[in-house]
Amino acid sequence: AAATAANLADFEKRRAELEARHNALLASAEARRAALDGQEVSLSVNASPEGKLYGSVGPREIAEAFTARGLHVEKSEVIMPEGPIRATGESSLTLALHADVNAAIKVIVQAL
Repeated sequence: AAATAANLADFEKRRAELEARHNALLASAEARRAALDGQEVSLSVNASPEGKLYGSVGPREIAEAFTARGLHVEKSEVIMPEGPIRATGESSLTLALHADVNAAIKVIVQAL
């Protein structure tokens, strides 16, 4: 299609809308990082005397624990490169809030 003045105007309008939406999402992610960065959450789960969990703690449990504290986190934002937590102790994890915005969190898993 030829790049008519109307097509160019439509394209510019769409580009401006996308840019505004991107900037709004980025600002929202930055605000969430300010609230979440450095936060920690404790989870009590069934574990053996040696500290091995019966089951595991994954993104869903971590997201629910933060959300219960009033800090909304989606399970898809919880990055667990080593997979679910299977033992008691502390884990330092990352939340991917946006393509360019991450927050560092700590998860403490203790035996019930």
